[in-house]
Amino acid sequence: MIILLAISITYFAFYLMYLSSDKQKKIVAHSKWAVVTQKPRLFKRLAYILFLCSFLLLTQQYRYSVAFVSWWIFATPLIFVLILRNNQIKSKK
Repeated sequence: MIILLAISITYFAFYLMYLSSDKQKKIVAHSKWAVVTQKPRLFKRLAYILFLCSFLLLTQQYRYSVAFVSWWIFATPLIFVLILRNNQIKSKK
């Protein structure tokens, strides 16, 4: 259960980082997440706090070194899924 919670917290933190990036400002301004464009520094800090919380959850389950490696193992596919889900991929034909 702790692992699923850590994965979901990590995914949400990556999503907040994605929404608060400068490249996504125009797209996010017209969505339901428009509040993120008003205070991007606050949401980036919230994302970092969420990263820390998910790491602390994994540290409670495992020890420090195993938690660090497992967090990166969980983070890599989450970043890949986030990129595939949110970027509009169009063919050149």
